[in-house]
Amino acid sequence: MTVLVLGEALIDRFHNATGVQDVPGGSAANVALGVARLGVESTLGTWVAEDSAGRQLTDHLADSAVRLAPGSTDAPVTSIADIQLSPKGDAQYEFTIQWAPPVFALDAEVLALHTGSIAAVMEPGAESVRTLVEAAKSQAVITFDPNARPAIMDQIPDSQRLLREASYQADLIKVSDEDCAWLTGLERSHFQPSQEHPELVDDWFAHGVSLVVITAGKAGLVAYLPDGTKILQESKPRRVVDTVGAGDSVMAALLVQLVEQRISPDFSVSKRRLVFSPHQVKEMLHYASTVAALTCERAGADLPTREQVQERL
Repeated sequence: MTVLVLGEALIDRFHNATGVQDVPGGSAANVALGVARLGVESTLGTWVAEDSAGRQLTDHLADSAVRLAPGSTDAPVTSIADIQLSPKGDAQYEFTIQWAPPVFALDAEVLALHTGSIAAVMEPGAESVRTLVEAAKSQAVITFDPNARPAIMDQIPDSQRLLREASYQADLIKVSDEDCAWLTGLERSHFQPSQEHPELVDDWFAHGVSLVVITAGKAGLVAYLPDGTKILQESKPRRVVDTVGAGDSVMAALLVQLVEQRISPDFSVSKRRLVFSPHQVKEMLHYASTVAALTCERAGADLPTREQVQERL
């Protein structure tokens, strides 16, 4: 049983009062690493170079037993994300990124495929991602995180529409309240996931999505099911160091729960739908919130291991 993650691996270049530090990052890489640390086989299809930054990334991923899909290291240069950290630990991003991976091979053991964000809209690589997602729908659960980085998305024509269309292929969507606001043109302060059933969520359900999980910072997590069920999960960190990687840790945890609970659609029907019970979703949110809390208690996207999560549960 394997999870395949498609998306960026890059160097996070942190700028703060103490100077500059380069650490491995990228939303997709964080998710793939999180899945592996939580005890499920994980493969990353990405686009890095065989330069010093690329080797730093591949070594980091290998240390957590993340496998790279063949063709992932053929990029001419490794991408960089410059991150400005506020005194409160909040992060702002600026990217220098390339995305032109091949269509990766689809292993028969892949039970879940995750993608989103840059990988889904930045050409020429987005076409490769669309091709592989379409192929994977006959064997795997598809998950999606819009992860709308305005510094990149605002440079891509019609990026909102492209991102929403890409998300329609998913069975499960994990999305932040910030991204919901960006996708709908609302201010984040006006978006209250715990108090309303967003029109965006209804749109996803109309296109066949089976579960939507919204991350809302200190407000925690909220999940929506197509029948109107809403499930809340409070935030759990004991001491927040920073929020880098928090959303990625939620996504990794949800993927692990999908695999371990063996949740999959009926592949024999054209209008497939995953079926979640409220109890299953509550368990998934509790687990994901615990993983995210541990991540927030440490600097950077340092996602926890399976053993560390079990100690906290």
